[in-house]
Amino acid sequence: MFAVEDSDRGAPSKGESLSTMGPKGGTLSTGGAGASSAEVATKAGGAEPVKLDELYREIILDHFRHPHHHEPVSNPDIAAKGLNPLCGDELSLQVKLDEKGAIARVGVQARGCSISTASSSMMTDVMEGKTVQEALGLVEAMKNMMKGEKPSEELGDAESLAGVRKFPTRVKCALLAWTTLEEAMNQKPASQATVHGHEG
Repeated sequence: MFAVEDSDRGAPSKGESLSTMGPKGGTLSTGGAGASSAEVATKAGGAEPVKLDELYREIILDHFRHPHHHEPVSNPDIAAKGLNPLCGDELSLQVKLDEKGAIARVGVQARGCSISTASSSMMTDVMEGKTVQEALGLVEAMKNMMKGEKPSEELGDAESLAGVRKFPTRVKCALLAWTTLEEAMNQKPASQATVHGHEG
């Protein structure tokens, strides 16, 4: 297993458990809805079984260490900043729309805890190519998962964050990028907005 220290936003070390970061601290179980220690998945290669909660930790850690679509988008149609004062998470988001109004490119530059950074990366993966309504539907699916509903497969790797809902203060971290995108897309194109994290 791996670790992300609350006091250090740098790279974690091997041999430790994944912890959430930020002032509140605490170890987070990142298992998805219904996941238990008895459930196992198979690693690539097919031989070594791995518990689902450990697999989810690895997915989250990978997105934290190597966030996707983190480059700023030039000449965005929509730009916004998100802030979660409780944990200190902050992010900048840009969206470029195509001629049909669908999301052509999305970029997020996140600075914050492991959950917020990983969730931002996961969000960018599922948003490109989506219409505004489809994107808003994914945001709603993410919110519903945090409220206890079964994760939607359309959320991609974000499904691995289902266990965050057991920690109310971390729900804001997981939703920051999603609610920032939602509120920015509900405004006029080329608008600049600052969105404060909330649980939706």
